[in-house]
Amino acid sequence: MNKKKPRLNPKYISALIRSALREDLGRAGDITTSGLVPKNQTLTAVIQAKEKGILCGAAVAREVFRRACPGARVRILTPDGSPLKPGREILRVTGSREILSAERTALNFLQRLSGIATLTSAFVKKAAGTRAHIYDTRKTTPALRALEKYAVRCGGGRNHRMGLYDSVMIKDNHIQALERKGSSGSALRALQNFVARRRKAASPAKITMEAKNASEIGMALALKADVILLDNMSPRGLRKAVRRIRAAAPSAALDTPLCGSNRPLPPARGRGPGGAGPFAELKDDGSTSGARRGAAASLRKGRVEIEASGSVSLKNVRRVAETGVDRISVGALTHSAPALDLSLNLIEQ
Repeated sequence: MNKKKPRLNPKYISALIRSALREDLGRAGDITTSGLVPKNQTLTAVIQAKEKGILCGAAVAREVFRRACPGARVRILTPDGSPLKPGREILRVTGSREILSAERTALNFLQRLSGIATLTSAFVKKAAGTRAHIYDTRKTTPALRALEKYAVRCGGGRNHRMGLYDSVMIKDNHIQALERKGSSGSALRALQNFVARRRKAASPAKITMEAKNASEIGMALALKADVILLDNMSPRGLRKAVRRIRAAAPSAALDTPLCGSNRPLPPARGRGPGGAGPFAELKDDGSTSGARRGAAASLRKGRVEIEASGSVSLKNVRRVAETGVDRISVGALTHSAPALDLSLNLIEQ
């Protein structure tokens, strides 16, 4: 398993912070703070946890204060990926009155990302001891996807594809669109031709096919998909599908460490793919580009991963994991994670 840490891209983070501060300050700036607090007054504030959770976004919050409050001294006291309990100090900042103007923006990033990391950690713990790993989806906040996927990694989860550009996923709507042009047989031939072209592409991409029933599982096996995504199946249906797929194709994840061996990943500095995101060479499955080429070659030999998706919750994820699937994708990690309760308070210097 690749252990390369996700890296925050400074240019990506800087652009997000500029936009967030501009949204909050507008043209007039913080009219309350500027009218009440002397310009030359020095303040010291600390951000603390008010509930248990997993921290994510400390470096982002630090950059918020540095941009809004030039010359501020900011010290991260707790690194990303760390467990939090009430009262634990996360960050301390000393600077001008603009600390108060940046408070909400810094907390918004911290609370959102820590909420995702915390929820992810809860899912990972539920699946611990099984072969299943917890994955995110593309159900993310527009423009924040890379940061939110970083938060998933901090919580011990793994990243699905970053976008439509780095992995193939054949869904029911694709098949229906093909069938409207002809029969199911011609749709299968079109899919086979497409997969063959993708296999020969200069940059091979993992091929995932969604399957909701026995017929679609058969189609996915015929296409030799790298990942078969079993959508909205009951635990009983998943077990039956897993047995069928394992009998037809060897598993690509037999050597994969058991879920729970993952550890939350702290941030490092660096460039993302194409310089456009906070991951350096991080692909949909967490592998680097070189490792991914090797993995794709291995998968093309007939190995297949089995993924469960749809209606997965903390209540049923353990039952899903025990069906023998390799991956469980959970949209709720990023679209329904509650914000973690954190606060900023002024302290005596």
